[in-house]
Amino acid sequence: MRMRPESIRTREQEPVNVLDFSGEPRMNGGNLPPGSVWLDMDSTPDKQRRILKSGGNVTYFSARMWMEAKKNSLKS
Repeated sequence: MRMRPESIRTREQEPVNVLDFSGEPRMNGGNLPPGSVWLDMDSTPDKQRRILKSGGNVTYFSARMWMEAKKNSLKS
């Protein structure tokens, strides 16, 4: 798998899991095989929008948003 600041390219035909620790806000997941999963540790709304807009073949999870939601649910 090759990473450049603007996109990820892979030769895989099967879905892949991307664990993103980059902090790069301008990534694009449009070149990933359908069914791939992207777990973003340093989530930004702009990156989420770009990845989801890139063809709909990638499921995006934001670790930061998940942790914030979990913390808020424990307060209630």
